[in-house]
Amino acid sequence: MTRQFLSIHGLTMAVYESSGREGPTLFFLHGNSQDASAFSLQMEGEPGRRFRCVCMDLPGHGASGRALDPERVYSVQGYVAVVREVLHLLDIQTPLLVGHSLGGHLLIQVAAGWPDLLGLLVFGTPPLQNPPRFDHAFLPHPTTKLFMQEHLTESDVKLWSEAQGLPEAATHRIAQAMRQTDPKCRSSMATAIARGELQDECAILRNSGFPVALLLGDRDPFVNQDYCNNLSLHNLWRGGVHFISGCGHSPQSEHSAEFNATLMAFIDDCVLNSKRTPQCRGTLGT
Repeated sequence: MTRQFLSIHGLTMAVYESSGREGPTLFFLHGNSQDASAFSLQMEGEPGRRFRCVCMDLPGHGASGRALDPERVYSVQGYVAVVREVLHLLDIQTPLLVGHSLGGHLLIQVAAGWPDLLGLLVFGTPPLQNPPRFDHAFLPHPTTKLFMQEHLTESDVKLWSEAQGLPEAATHRIAQAMRQTDPKCRSSMATAIARGELQDECAILRNSGFPVALLLGDRDPFVNQDYCNNLSLHNLWRGGVHFISGCGHSPQSEHSAEFNATLMAFIDDCVLNSKRTPQCRGTLGT
């Protein structure tokens, strides 16, 4: 896996690519207070060895720069603009998008009005309506209040990282990523959501012309399974929510073999779908 730095909107952005060169291109986006290392088992596993896989550290996360104007950059619109610019600079025109948790929400926003998208896979991401009903989409959990809390104590970091239910090495990685994240990423995102920056994600997915896979660990402590099962989304891959058994919020790390196999199957189906469906060429994000 190689790393390069791109200058976008005055920020230095860390972007990573796998060794694979076969198409299609897969673009991965991590969750709240995490970084691109969340996808190390995909970038260095079968998907990354076969396909061109790209991931990035969001602004204020990982090796990417911190914003001088956090309320503008660390927002739904700010993150979406940066992601779109990364895709543009890397000439990624017809990708398959893969997003975890907050990264999934952001990629749904990125996908709005993008006719050439090959497919979208999100996990740990309950698609939100407008206005969002967080009390319906998410389960009550002691860590929920931390998601948009600016400053985290070491006790907070321990609670949040251990709630994932991952092995010790992965839990340590998650905790380190939390410590490295600009604290204003969380509070600024809370402000952005409060002012209504989230488009209706269910409407985006219903109106899309591309396949959508919604994955959940069946022991995810944060996401309400009943909420996801009751969404009226006609184009969900294989007819509904796909559950990965025996794991929590991060199946790409906890059960990477099953996650990767599921991802590979989704890629195959998306490629077949693209061959059957005439593509409407358009400009990213219009």
